[in-house]
Formats: sequence, structure tokens, C-alpha cells
Amino acid sequence: MRFAELHLEAFGPFTNRVLSLGGPSDPGLCVIHGANEAGKSSALRAIRGFLYGIPVKSPDNFIHPHPDLRVGARVCFADGIEATLFRRKGTKQTLSGEVGGSLAGTQAGTQAGTLAGNIAEAIARLEALTESVPESVFAHFYGLDHPGLVEGSRSLLEEGGELGRALFGAGLGVVHLRQLIDRLESEAAALFVPRGQKQRINAAIAEWKSLQDAIRDQALAPSVFEEQSKRVESLSARVARLEAGIEAARAELSRARRLKESRQALARAEEERREALARITRESEREAALVLAPKILAALERIESLHQELGRYRSTVEQLPRREEAAAALETEIAALAGVLGTEWQ
Repeated sequence: MRFAELHLEAFGPFTNRVLSLGGPSDPGLCVIHGANEAGKSSALRAIRGFLYGIPVKSPDNFIHPHPDLRVGARVCFADGIEATLFRRKGTKQTLSGEVGGSLAGTQAGTQAGTLAGNIAEAIARLEALTESVPESVFAHFYGLDHPGLVEGSRSLLEEGGELGRALFGAGLGVVHLRQLIDRLESEAAALFVPRGQKQRINAAIAEWKSLQDAIRDQALAPSVFEEQSKRVESLSARVARLEAGIEAARAELSRARRLKESRQALARAEEERREALARITRESEREAALVLAPKILAALERIESLHQELGRYRSTVEQLPRREEAAAALETEIAALAGVLGTEWQ
């Protein structure tokens, strides 16, 4: 891609300024020269802003305010695609295409469609190009300004004439490559030294070797392991036998406890039987000692009859208050009925 024109519409000290840089038919070298403060650095920043976007805090707002900053270019590609694109300051969709100062969409007919297609294709290619070439790479390889030259020269001197290292650092965007390498070497030395002891990696290796020795010392030889395995099997079998014996002893203990409880129960029953037999003997002796008079035996039936009548009498006496209450209630009810019938009740 080539720049055929650079449109400095509102950027830095420029207003509606166009720099012609040749087209596809004139791919020669273009040199822009001028006195100090003529705007050469501003033009370089304009190219960078056109490609990657105008920075939020751009220093090129000393004539035009930030919202009005605008820069464009007519870009040409090797396959003949050509379009004029403009970049405004903003955050979204800042790149657009115009022809003759008006939007390509306002043109009519086939020419308008071709121009619109070229603009869309040019925008897509430009965005793909800027994605493949980061802004930092452009700044150090293609957009090197005077301060960058000064800093690069200082870096060359610091590298002691190692041009390859200096160019490598410039390509990465790292100006003080020597300082970075020194810092990395210092960090590497803090991590590992071939014959060191206090470095982190050396200390880790020493610890690892110590652990290996400990594992080797504590590991068992095959013969010892086999012997220990047999001993473990023998002890396991012994433990199994002891557990079986313990279980049998527990069962025997339980049976003995049940027998003991049964014997105690039998002893208590025998004692109760003896006490009952003694009571029966005593009662038999008392019964045998009783002498019934003939008159009492003759009046036995009468006595039993009187006893029964006495029970009925006591029951009647107990029920008498309730019966009297019931009789009084009946008399009251009869008197009420007689009053209703118009008769007297005595």
C-alpha cells in the first residue's frame, strides 16, 4: 500500500492542506523537508493517527480542538484498488471514505457503486494491515521521529557497538535493551548458578537430592520386603485367630450370665415355694384347731341368709336418697299436670 496524498484537514498547524506523494505509477522516494517548526513531525504524527487512530490526548490540538481533529489519505494498492479515506478523532467507527469532499454514497449510478466498493475494500485492507503491523512496530521501524533517533543513538552507545542487539531492541520497542538484559541476567543469577547454593533453583535441586537420599535410605530391599510381607501375613492370621477367640469368649460369657441369672431365679422360686408350704401348714394347723359349736353349725344357713339380707339392706339404704329425690320430682311433675288438667292433687 502507498500513500498518494496526505490530507491534513484539521491537524496540528494545518488546515485543509494536501501533500502529494505520488501514485501507483510513480512509486519513487518522497522527501518532505522544511524549516524548524514547519510541521514535519506533525505530518508524521498525522500518518500514524490516520493508520492507528488519533490519540485521546493528542498534542496536535493547538489550533483545532480535539473533537475537530481530522486527517485523511488517498491510498493505493498493488491490484489497482484506490480510495480516499479519512480518520476523525473518536473511539468507534472513526474511519470513513469520501470522494471530492462528499460521501461516496451520495454519488449516483455505476461510478458511485464502484467508488463505494473501493472504499469498503480499502477500509478492510487498511484495518487488516494495521492489525498485522502493531503500532509499536510502526513507531520503531517506519515512524521514527527525532526524539526516537536521539534515544536510539543513546541505546547504540550503551550497547557498546552491538548493532544487532540494538536493532533487535528497537524492533521490540525496548529502547534500553542493555538495562533489560542486565536485569534479566541478575534475576537469572538469583535463580540458578552452576555451583551456587543459595539460589532458588540450586536450593530446590539440593532439597530434591536430599529427598532422593532419604527415600533411598528408607526404602526396603526386595528380600527384606518379602520377609516383612510374610511377617505381616503371619501377624494378620494371628490377629484373625485372636478375634475369633474373643468372639467365642464373649458368647460363653453371655451364656454364663444367662445361667447365673437362671440359677438366681430358681433359688428365688424355691424360697417362695418353701414360704408358701409353710403358710399352708400354718393355715392347716389353725383350721384343724378350730372347734365349731353344734348350734353355730345348725344356724349356718340362717346366718348366711341374714348376711345376704344385710347386704341388700345396705344397698337400699345407699339408694334411698336418690329414690326420695326421684319421688319428689315425680310429685312435682304430677302436681303440675293436675294444675293443667284443673284437678287437685293430694
